Amino acid sequence: MVKSYPDDVVGWPAPRGGKDESGSWLYALPDRPAEDCEGSVEVSAVANYQALASELERLRATRGWSLRDLAREAGVSLSVAAGALSGSGWPRWTTLEACASALGYVLSVAGSKGGVVSALLELLYGEPKLAVSPIAAEVVVRPNTLYDLRKLGRTPSSSTVFALVASLASEVQLVPQT
Repeated sequence: MVKSYPDDVVGWPAPRGGKDESGSWLYALPDRPAEDCEGSVEVSAVANYQALASELERLRATRGWSLRDLAREAGVSLSVAAGALSGSGWPRWTTLEACASALGYVLSVAGSKGGVVSALLELLYGEPKLAVSPIAAEVVVRPNTLYDLRKLGRTPSSSTVFALVASLASEVQLVPQT
């Protein structure tokens, strides 16, 4: 059975923006301006991603690791690690968690003690008045994406996480592992 969704539910471009007609990136990740984003949620999500990727890159360099070293320690391919730090795509959430963990950090939603996905679920479903469909529309994801967060073994893309965190007026942070 094929599900249909409204035409206005579409994904965002990569964190670093789009490409021009020749296929070249318009911006490097740190240089993407807020004006290139479609709304306040995307602006906040991209800014949070820019800050996180910049901090991961700083931590990698401080350790004297090459990108290849980080990829090996995180258990991901070199191209996946490079894409995550350059913003050439929204990586799986588990990729960012693996990179952070390799550097001795965990990802956390500001003000929460649990993992990011569990904190989001708590925020999304802990309040009975919150309906999933309006939240999904606000963060430009399909409603079933939010429902899938509840299923064991399902991990969201980082765009979904950053969008949800931005819509809840919070941010993803790196916290030293204890």
